[in-house]
Amino acid sequence: MQQRGFRRAGLQFQGDTNNGSPGSRGVKTLHFSLRWDNQRPLNLSHEYLLTWHETAAYDANQFNFEAGQIIGQSNLPRDTYKVLDRNNRQVWSTPILKDAWQNFAIRLDFDRNTLQVFYSQGNEPLQSVTNAVYNNNAGEGQYQIGILKKPTGTSDVLSEQPTVTMARIQIPIDVLTSRLNFGERLNSIRSGSLASRFSNMRPLSEFLDVKRVNKPANFGEMQSRVNYNLGHFSSNYAVVFTMLCLYALLTNFWLLFDIIFVVTGMFIIGKLEGRDLEFGQQRFSTVQLYTGLWVIAIPIALISGVFGTMMWLIGASGVVILGHAALLDKPIDEAFSGEAV
Repeated sequence: MQQRGFRRAGLQFQGDTNNGSPGSRGVKTLHFSLRWDNQRPLNLSHEYLLTWHETAAYDANQFNFEAGQIIGQSNLPRDTYKVLDRNNRQVWSTPILKDAWQNFAIRLDFDRNTLQVFYSQGNEPLQSVTNAVYNNNAGEGQYQIGILKKPTGTSDVLSEQPTVTMARIQIPIDVLTSRLNFGERLNSIRSGSLASRFSNMRPLSEFLDVKRVNKPANFGEMQSRVNYNLGHFSSNYAVVFTMLCLYALLTNFWLLFDIIFVVTGMFIIGKLEGRDLEFGQQRFSTVQLYTGLWVIAIPIALISGVFGTMMWLIGASGVVILGHAALLDKPIDEAFSGEAV
């Protein structure tokens, strides 16, 4: 039977923040002891992470202390405790004892990028069982102590999750923009500052000059008008688009609430700087908080009809802006500026 996902429960050290933690500087040695519980044994057909140090970007572990069958490494015995490096290669292992305490220490040198393992049984003092071997300890992050139980019947816990893929329709942007020079206009908008974009705001008397409104004689004239007006009234059109966006939000309460909820939630989570949120007796990691945020925000966005609002905004902007640009004739001096004398 193929299983997906993983189960996880664990502890973290207070003050061990995701970024800037003292636990990710200098030389740090993590001590812990384990004893097999015959009443509640682990199912060693699974891979168990018991202690590890996860990077701040959540994209790797500097080391893993594991038990059970390692996914993708069937040559490693399942009934051993194993120390794996950042590249998931076994550094050292020892059989799991069913009737004695087993003591471990893992030393990380963040300055020299090395890892060293210490071990003993019962009340015996720890002894070095490896040299200080090279290990990439970069990336900061946090220590994790607990149990992360991975599934069986899969080669990768994360990338083989059930996915829903929607077919995409791709229209080359040049088909839509080449005739009206939208590409150059978009580049100029992205490169300019916010102040400069509104510095050439045209007066309403010029923008709404009804005496110049008339039907273009042909497509060439319409194209000429649109090219001129999009550049000449770019700031005015930006204001029009902003007003349409505000109207769309003010007439869609759920979408407005959803945007405020997401922005506020991300601001609060960012203020935690990687620390867990304590709420009464509960602790929530940043990953859990982000997951909860999107689990709530996405259904609200769907209920609000966000796609319908976006389509309305695109259609309304196109009709208003392109319609104005096509119907408003160029000034007389501009109309004749391109003709030979």
